[in-house]
Amino acid sequence: MLRVERSKFWMSVGTLLLILLLPVSSSWTGEAVVVRDGGFSLELVALPLDAVDSFFLAREFPATAAREIAEHGCVHKLAAAYDRDAGEKAITVDLATWRVRPASGSWIPLALKETWAESWKKQNVPKPAQIAFRWALFPTQQTFHPGDRNWGMLPVGFAPGTLFDLNAVWQVGEKRSETTLTHLQCASLKTGP
Repeated sequence: MLRVERSKFWMSVGTLLLILLLPVSSSWTGEAVVVRDGGFSLELVALPLDAVDSFFLAREFPATAAREIAEHGCVHKLAAAYDRDAGEKAITVDLATWRVRPASGSWIPLALKETWAESWKKQNVPKPAQIAFRWALFPTQQTFHPGDRNWGMLPVGFAPGTLFDLNAVWQVGEKRSETTLTHLQCASLKTGP
């Protein structure tokens, strides 16, 4: 029994790594967008719908819930790194301060993992699937010290193919820094073979 559980664990880790490290494919509409501020960097890449759907199906999400994430999540890989020497000020990222704006729309908050989690409870998604979802997403709040890195999925909350802007915010000590990434796009539904 232990061997089966260990195998499932490593299969889950391997699948997550595969999804988050996949090169840009023809089903994606954009390439990685990288923001650098001194030694701090953020990288954002749209994930293809079929990979997102497969990832959550493999974590025991019901097919309808997995498809909802893929088709209404506009899921991206978000990676952050703080490459500085020890002694530098910490950097805090709080996704609750980030905003998105669909083309010709208004700024709105991100669909945070806490909001999605409430949805899964209402839909009676199995507890192990809810835990897998929570751990796959980028943390809502995180403090980075020199040498720290992290990555995870970031559901933006739009339909496939949606063009949008993202306002990203972080704190360097007491100083607020931000940037607006424009003309980003959610992965599109496949239309060909």
